[in-house]
This record gives sequence, C-alpha cells and structure tokens, in this order.
Amino acid sequence: MINSGSITSTNKRKLSLIYLQHFLNDLHTTFLQTFLPFLIENLGISVTQAGILTSLPGLFNMFLQPFMGFLSDTSSRPFMIVWGPVLTALGASLIPSSPSYGTALVLVSLWGLGSAVFHPQGFGSVGYMGEPEKIPLQLAFFSMMGILGSSLSPLYAAFLFKHFRDLPLNLFPIIPVTATGILFWILVPSIKGKIDKPEKSRDFLKTVRDILYDIWPVWTVTFLRDITNHGIKFLLPLLVVLRGGGIEKVGLTLFFVQLAKVMSPLMAGKAALIYGNRRVLLFAQGLSPLLLFPELFYEGWIPFILFMLGNALLVSSSPLLVAKAQELAPHAKSTATSLIMGVAFGLSGLMMTIVGKIADIHGIVFAFSLVLLFPFLNCSIILFKWGRKEFLPPI
Repeated sequence: MINSGSITSTNKRKLSLIYLQHFLNDLHTTFLQTFLPFLIENLGISVTQAGILTSLPGLFNMFLQPFMGFLSDTSSRPFMIVWGPVLTALGASLIPSSPSYGTALVLVSLWGLGSAVFHPQGFGSVGYMGEPEKIPLQLAFFSMMGILGSSLSPLYAAFLFKHFRDLPLNLFPIIPVTATGILFWILVPSIKGKIDKPEKSRDFLKTVRDILYDIWPVWTVTFLRDITNHGIKFLLPLLVVLRGGGIEKVGLTLFFVQLAKVMSPLMAGKAALIYGNRRVLLFAQGLSPLLLFPELFYEGWIPFILFMLGNALLVSSSPLLVAKAQELAPHAKSTATSLIMGVAFGLSGLMMTIVGKIADIHGIVFAFSLVLLFPFLNCSIILFKWGRKEFLPPI
C-alpha cells in the first residue's frame, strides 16, 4: 500500500519546484516596461508604437495559451514548465539591445511566447498536484512567487542595463532558468496521473467553448481587471519619466509597486476562507481605484503609498479567480486557467494600443485615469452575475 503521507510530501516537493520556476519566469516580466522609456528615446518611436510593443505579448496569450492549456491537460510531461521560462529570459534580456523597432517587435514576441507557454501548465499543475481543500492557498502561493519575481524584475533589469549594457545580456538570465528547468525535468517527470486524451482534434474548440460558457463571469472580471493592471504597467514608467525620472527611478518605482503586491494573493486567499470569494473580490475591486487615483494628480510619499496599496488590492484576486475557474472545470484545469490568465490577460494587453493612442492625443494622465475606472465595472458583475451563495461567508 502506498503511504498517503509520502505522496503528499512528494507533491509538496514538486510544488516547490513549480513555485521556483514561476519566480524565475516572472523575474523577467517587467523588462519591457523598465526599458520602454529607453526604447522610445533610442528608437524614436511614439507612445502609440510603444503601446503596440506592450500589446504584442497579448496575441500569444490570447491564441497560444488555450492550446497550451489543452495540451497540458492531455499530457503529464512538463515541457512547458521547463522551456517557457528559457524563452522568456532570452527574449526579455535582449530587448534593450534592439537596433530597430522591427527587432524590438521580434524580441518582445519571443518574450511573450515564453510566458504564454509556461503559465497554463504552471497554474494547472498546482491544481492537479495540490491538496483539494488547500488549492486556493496553494494557488495564492504560486501567484505570490510570481509577484515576488516581478517585484525584483525592474531592479534586475536596471542592474543589467547599468553594468552589462555593452555585453550580451542574454548570457546571464538564461543560466538559472535553464539549470532549474533541467532539475525540474529530472525530479518531476510527471505532473499528474491519469491522462484523458482527446479523440478528435475538434475536441479542443468544443472544450474551450464549453468552459467559456461556464466561466464567463469569472473571465469578464479578469479581463476588465487586467485592462487596469496592464495600464498601470504601461503608463506608470511614462508618468515617472514625464516627472523627470530616469531608468533607475523607473526601475525603483516599479520595484516598490511590485513589492507591495507580494503578500496580497495570500491575504486574499485567507480572507476568502473567512468571508467568501465574492465579498473579498467586491471589496478589492471597489476600493482599489480610490487608492490609485491620487498618484495621478499629486506627488509625494502619501499618494505613492496609497497607489501601492491600491495596486496590491487590484491583483490580489488572481488566485481566487483561478480557483473558481478550476472549480468550474475540474477535468480541464489548465485550459480553464489559460482562458482567464491567457485569453483575458492577452486581450486586455492588446487594449494598450488604444490606450497609447489616447495618451498621444489627450496626455498620459487622461489615459491613466480612464484605465483606473474598469474595476468599478467589475463590481456590477460581481454583484449581479456572480453566484449569490458566494456572497455568504463559508459555514
């Protein structure tokens, strides 16, 4: 007889490696935002063109993540967990070396491809290997490690830019992700047990359609939230530069904003166990814009601290949304995750092209103000389209 305690211990070790790989992948996720002011100046591009760069990874998230999630649900081999972060690191580290706008488009595409490959299987693996009663918290920890990596990303990017600008930066970031990927492949040859293989290729489209029908309120809340999330990442560095800051100040600002988010998923996960998902989501989406707005019109530590808190509240809902989507699609966890963390995330990223155009015409502060309004729309969806029983705290 197999010892259940041994199985749990083994799964915890596997989960730890997934957490580490998420940290390393997301350690490169704000390279583009950090280097964006530099690219605008060095390549002579407009804010609209910069918005296209920011939106480009969204295409991969929209169209590739669902297919990657579907493949992950029908396979136990961790191909995506191993190779996704390598592509992310390679593309991200070469971005500041772009000699032209066309090259920047290619490198940003490679960067976006890596994350689109990694995340469906990463989130799905937590769902498959985690303890059922602890899935929201384990997903929260997975999210927290990604946010921690994102927090350090601008400092890491600025450090490489300052000290190794004339050297091939790609030689540095790909080493840890490659080493961890090899270790993961050896120690975690399988991320789940039974595999349900599709009989026909059209099962992919049917699966996506059926899951979207079940999770559309979760998907919509994620999409609208991510418009604000992308808008902050896109416009905050430009606001810093508008106020006279340089690359180092951009990196430091992004670091503090990201750092404030590190514990927010865990706190939201614990709060949801007490008050229920719906109450926590409604509180976070309703309060976050009120805390974010002052930074647009006032300078100083108080508006910035409020901004950090508001941004932390905004993204704290990620594990709750993923857990709900996986609950609604228990046999297709990676696919369900990819639809909200991939398609919704990617489509909201594409909206940055429009946001960039608005910023060119009406100014950065005006465009920034618009993107901060979307969480208020989420409140109406959470109130009227979320399951009413989730408005009650768990018994």
